[in-house]
Amino acid sequence: MTSTMITIAVPLTRADRQQAQSFKDQQLIAEKADQIYENTLAVLATHHYLDMIDVPTDLDRSYSQDPSTFLASNIADLYVPGARGRLECRVVHEGENACFIPTEVWSNRGQRDRIGYVVVRLNETNTEATVLGFVSEVSVEHLPLSYLRSLDDLID
Repeated sequence: MTSTMITIAVPLTRADRQQAQSFKDQQLIAEKADQIYENTLAVLATHHYLDMIDVPTDLDRSYSQDPSTFLASNIADLYVPGARGRLECRVVHEGENACFIPTEVWSNRGQRDRIGYVVVRLNETNTEATVLGFVSEVSVEHLPLSYLRSLDDLID
């Protein structure tokens, strides 16, 4: 018997894209700038999803919203006060079957406040993100999407 993964599509607003572009514009290295842009959209998509299901988040306490942090690191966290921790929000592209999660954000590598890793797929125009699922821990840089747990379990 196969189980169906429930995914959630979340609209990304013009303001979301403008914020991501603003953060991107602070980086001079093109590859890093694109990473910051996508990380920001993944965080905002996860923030919107959690808001839809009445789970409070605090963007201001998220390292991913601080230029001094995101310019130096590959970080995409969202602080969840009720869980006293951070969800790391990561992008996967259409056609990919694994999500890159850098070792610097693994909970067993010093990021003790990571309570989970959420994987988000952006559409081509960055107007919509699909929240695919999550895992509570990672130990590989390329996480197979088949390892993702259902969003239903995220609340627990």
